[in-house]
Amino acid sequence: MRRRKSRRHCDHDGGSHMTTVTGARRPAGRAPRSTIGSGWLPRLLIAAAAFSVFIVCVLWLHGGGLRNMTGGTQSATSMGRLAGLVAADLLLIQVLLMARIL
Repeated sequence: MRRRKSRRHCDHDGGSHMTTVTGARRPAGRAPRSTIGSGWLPRLLIAAAAFSVFIVCVLWLHGGGLRNMTGGTQSATSMGRLAGLVAADLLLIQVLLMARIL
């Protein structure tokens, strides 16, 4: 079997040449524009989250939540139910955000 000689390209002066690329400079005093939070989609998602909390409160009212606010332990239980429902809704929104579905 015959071995091939490897060919190497090297500079005759022994130094290495490097090319540097510089990015475009922005004008001094201006911050770069952020795309996060701009546009209609984040506003729509916030409105949908607020609407889901509103729906949870409406369902609590429809289930007799306000009637149980007569005082004593019933009002504490009713407020605890509302807090639990809202917390569950917000946790669902958080899980959807962590999963990057929205």
